[in-house]
Amino acid sequence: MANLHYRRSAKLLSNDISDDYDDDNYDANDDDERQNLIDKTEQYSVDNEKYEKSNRFNDHIPWKGILLAFTLTLIGIIIVIVFICSQMGWIAFRPDDNFTFLTLAFITLVPGLYHSIIAFRAYRGYDGYSFDDIADLN
Repeated sequence: MANLHYRRSAKLLSNDISDDYDDDNYDANDDDERQNLIDKTEQYSVDNEKYEKSNRFNDHIPWKGILLAFTLTLIGIIIVIVFICSQMGWIAFRPDDNFTFLTLAFITLVPGLYHSIIAFRAYRGYDGYSFDDIADLN
């Protein structure tokens, strides 16, 4: 999309420059001015692309789903830390509890990290990721 916008801007710019160009009064500064105008057009297209990326966040953002994803991730990390502490002998649990901790960590970490990564990539604007991929809990 930015390339199309750039081509339109460059075409309009080249038409403006060609109207002002006079072969009889050629000056080397004209090329510099033209290059400056082209650079400004390129900067405008880059700024416009940044605006378009930032403007897409006006869409509906599923805050509850994102909060749930981060909460699941945090709970899973805490369970993994408790499991590591129990294996080091700092916390005393029965040996049967180790399997329970690993199961709970898996159940919370996998969906939590999955949706957290989707939310992060949708926020950063990666292609193929959007906030529509996260469950809306309203």
